[in-house]
Amino acid sequence: MKREHENPTFCYGKVCEKHPELEGERYKSSRGCPACNKARHQTPERKEYDKARRQTPEYKEYEKARQQTPERKEYIRKYMKARHQTPERKEYEKARQQTPKYKEYNKARRQTPEYKARHNARTAARRAMKRYWWDKLTEVEQLRVTMIYLECQLKNDAAGFIKYHVDHKDALVNGGPHHPDNLHIIEAVKNLSKGAKDVHPLCSMTF
Repeated sequence: MKREHENPTFCYGKVCEKHPELEGERYKSSRGCPACNKARHQTPERKEYDKARRQTPEYKEYEKARQQTPERKEYIRKYMKARHQTPERKEYEKARQQTPKYKEYNKARRQTPEYKARHNARTAARRAMKRYWWDKLTEVEQLRVTMIYLECQLKNDAAGFIKYHVDHKDALVNGGPHHPDNLHIIEAVKNLSKGAKDVHPLCSMTF
C-alpha cells in the first residue's frame, strides 16, 4: 500500500543510499532527497551562487510579486503570530523595551502629530462609550463603579506608584459594558500587555 506523507510538500519514494534513516522521504516536486538537497545548499559555491541570484532584477521582481499573494500574506501572518508567542521572543521583547534606544524611540514617537491625533481620537471614543454605559447604570451600580476605582486608587497610593489598573473583563472596544460586574482590579503591567483582540469601529481610526 502506497504511503501518504503528512506534509503535502513531501512524498515517499526510493530510499536514499546516503540517508536511509529518512525511509524514502523525498520532495514531491523534484523527487530529490531533502537531506542531500540541504547538504548541497550548504557548500560555499552554492551559497555564493544563491547570494548572487538574489541580487538579480528578475529575482527581486519575482520575490516582490510573491510577497503580495494572499497565500503568502496569510503564511507570514500565522508565522509572525506563532513566533511572537514563544517564551524566547517574549523575553527578548521585554529586554528590548528596557533599552535606552527603545525608550528614546518610543518617547519621540509619542510626540508625533499622527500619534497624538490617533491617541486623542481613541481616548475620545473610549470616553463616549463610558458615558453611554454610565447613563444606563442605576445609582447603586454607579456607586459600585466609583468604589472599585477608589479601591484601585488606594492600592496605588499604598504602593507609591501606579501599580494597578481598573480593567474591563470584556473590553469596551469589544462591546463590553462599563458595569461593576465587568470591572476588576489587575496589575498595570498585565493590563497594558493584554490589549483587545478586536477593535470597535469607534476606535479603529487610522492615519
